[in-house]
Amino acid sequence: MTRRYIRCAVAVLASAAVAACAGRSPERAEALGDHYLSVEQYDRAADNYACVVNEWPWRYDAHLGLGKALIGSGHADQARTHLEIAYTQRPNDTEAIETLAEAMFQSGDKAGMSRFLSKRAQERQ
Repeated sequence: MTRRYIRCAVAVLASAAVAACAGRSPERAEALGDHYLSVEQYDRAADNYACVVNEWPWRYDAHLGLGKALIGSGHADQARTHLEIAYTQRPNDTEAIETLAEAMFQSGDKAGMSRFLSKRAQERQ
């Protein structure tokens, strides 16, 4: 019974996410995400970037923006997932490195942040 409930809950959440994006193209959602991020409306920014990530999971800018929005709205743990994807896509991008380190710090993983930045410093030598 529990598995059936979990499957139903996941299906409802997935359809709600699709419905929330209805009527917005990924391009429009990303532009809205950029706007809302710039005016510090982090929840709205996150909603729009999530639409882009759902449609275009390979999109670096959407993962980076979603990570920033999640940090801004107090969800640094969730932000790390998207920022790790962005970092994997562009490992030499300063913004991806700095934002991932910030998410690690904000989520309380100071030791992980220190290891990550030390490793990056060693790779640059």
